[in-house]
Amino acid sequence: MAEASTGDATAGNSPERAMESDSAELIFNDENNIDDMYLTFGVSGEEYGLGIAFVTEIVGMQKVMPVPDVPAFIKGVINLRCKVIPVMDVRRRFDMDEKPYTERTVIIVLDVSAVPIGLVVDNVSDVLEIPLANRPGAEVRIRTFA
Repeated sequence: MAEASTGDATAGNSPERAMESDSAELIFNDENNIDDMYLTFGVSGEEYGLGIAFVTEIVGMQKVMPVPDVPAFIKGVINLRCKVIPVMDVRRRFDMDEKPYTERTVIIVLDVSAVPIGLVVDNVSDVLEIPLANRPGAEVRIRTFA
């Protein structure tokens, strides 16, 4: 990333302007593209994606404390830096066969409406930029698990 410049941005001396003139690279602006970024992950050989704006962090699989009287797809809770975070097993939620966790199994911690939740997935693949123009017929759907 370019360092901040003390030059006059109105005179065309901004770091972005310098990058444009020095190379043909695409200028990436986090603020403009965050809605187009997706974290892709695998579950049972299928690929899924989550808007990166919801992702707080990805942590390795760890001990999950069971919680009584919750749906079977809720594995329990984890303690992540003194925060208690409920954890959902995506395989169970999608009624897929269970399989032992591997070194690639991770918990994706999300922040949805200021509520943290962890998703157990088989692996994390990549972060992709998929502009709205490249998603014909795509619609935004928010599904709650009440």
